[in-house]
Amino acid sequence: MLKKPLGQLKQVDLRDVWLSESCDFTPYRQIQLKFWTEFRQHMESKGSFIKCQKPLPQSWTNYTLGRSGVHLASVVSIWNSLTGKKGPEIRAELYLDGPKAKQEFAILEKQKQTIEAKLGLNLTWHNQDNTDSCRLYTRQDADFTNEALWPEQFEWLRTRLEKMHQVFTPLVKDLKQSSLE
Repeated sequence: MLKKPLGQLKQVDLRDVWLSESCDFTPYRQIQLKFWTEFRQHMESKGSFIKCQKPLPQSWTNYTLGRSGVHLASVVSIWNSLTGKKGPEIRAELYLDGPKAKQEFAILEKQKQTIEAKLGLNLTWHNQDNTDSCRLYTRQDADFTNEALWPEQFEWLRTRLEKMHQVFTPLVKDLKQSSLE
């Protein structure tokens, strides 16, 4: 018996299937997806060197820095990290995770003044106990559910992410070397 060849198989991105079959997002998730979709368009229209991932209905989106365990992220949250209460904010952050995160955070923390001077920003240095992750971030109270405010919020995130990328990329490479020694 002769079998017919299958022909070429088409590669499918499972996130596309999930997004197309999951139309019952909460209004909050719909806003997140729309925010990240339009933020990605903003970054592309400004010619940013930061490459955005495919938008998803979640509170964050990540950007690579060239090695695992360390990345940049932007966050839209209904929880205010400053007050510890409900209240919308946006953040740009460096996120470290994995078994060396605490060690690498300590190395960066020794350079805190230099890092913040290069960024022109004061950062929140968050090193929570009982986790394998740490983060350094800048934040702003911002109602990201109000689409009229998005252009200003997009620009705020873009400028901080680009500056953080420029400052942290060489430091991250040095961290990798330090952890190999």
